[in-house]
Amino acid sequence: MIPCFSNLSLWLTVPAIIISGLYFLLIFSFYFGWKKIPEFFPGKSLFSGKISVLIAFRNEEGYLSDLIEDLVVQTFPKQSFEVILIDDHSVDRSYELVKSLIKDLQGFVLLSSNGHGKKQALHTGLEYCTGSFVVTTDADCHMDSEWLSSISAYYQDKRPEMILGPVLPLKVKGFFNQLLSLEFFSLIASVAGSAGLGHPVLSNGANMAYRKGVLDNLDDPFMQTVASGDDIFLLQSLKREKSSGIHFLKSTDAVVHAHIPSTIKEFWQQRIRWASKSKFYTDWDMKITGFLVLLMNIYVVLSLFAILYRAHFIFLYLLLLIIKSIPDFLLLRSVLTFFKRKDLLKYFILLQFAYPFYITFVGFAGFFVSKYTWKGRQF
Repeated sequence: MIPCFSNLSLWLTVPAIIISGLYFLLIFSFYFGWKKIPEFFPGKSLFSGKISVLIAFRNEEGYLSDLIEDLVVQTFPKQSFEVILIDDHSVDRSYELVKSLIKDLQGFVLLSSNGHGKKQALHTGLEYCTGSFVVTTDADCHMDSEWLSSISAYYQDKRPEMILGPVLPLKVKGFFNQLLSLEFFSLIASVAGSAGLGHPVLSNGANMAYRKGVLDNLDDPFMQTVASGDDIFLLQSLKREKSSGIHFLKSTDAVVHAHIPSTIKEFWQQRIRWASKSKFYTDWDMKITGFLVLLMNIYVVLSLFAILYRAHFIFLYLLLLIIKSIPDFLLLRSVLTFFKRKDLLKYFILLQFAYPFYITFVGFAGFFVSKYTWKGRQF
């Protein structure tokens, strides 16, 4: 027998079905966008100009040695790139360590930031660098020896204004870390899929490149008044000018591996930092995507709690999960297969049950929690 629709049923069910349908179309479009991007195989032609690699760091003494080692062994011609490391007032031995590591390395430069925060550090590096093409990464990242060559070859071939490179989590053990890794892959899937459609909604400064000249026509491209988000606000600024010139580089040679949070506290602080900048988005692709994803997960949570009021709401809850899971699975499976991390799919169902609670909580917290700690600073 079909249960009668109460006022609650109408209030919850009708918008939930509409939102879930829109969400299905959104994520399926990302899947289409991902499949639309051809895998890039670098040829012999490399960018003939100079590349400037910018790395802003603060309190990263545990990672800097490995990073510099990865940069030293790049196959890209040594005379064709420079590495600018900008210290953002570290309170550990990071500055002294870098100074010691690069003292005999040609093309490596250490600077002290003229201001405070990553954005000011990047601005310091941009004022100093001599390359016409800028590549950014983070101090706690790893990359293979073909990283710069693949980015260079892609730029030489396609000449985009901005390149969004793949940022993948480092392989780590532990159940919690595996869940975080799968969630991280969902972010890179959104980066790639939306860029493939010509409407990028996310970026990651750990693997990003752009023509230095594009900054000349942008007013406050990093949005200096906001503590974080140099990458996403630069993307937002550039989209207002030339959104068709923003490409995702689909290549395993171009991968940067990043550390994921090792504790729940660190994870929470990172996600609050990420969510807090969303209120400053002016790009409609970003705003609509973020709002739709948040609404979809809110309705999943509401339908679950509605079971306490009427048992038949379990059908709505399961229906929403199924509608949400189909495009999520298609997109994640394709991305994980490409990057050879299909092992993470075994956590997919568990993440689907847990994710709505997490994203709903973080989404609201990002709007109402104004303080967080990052790199030893209070924001």
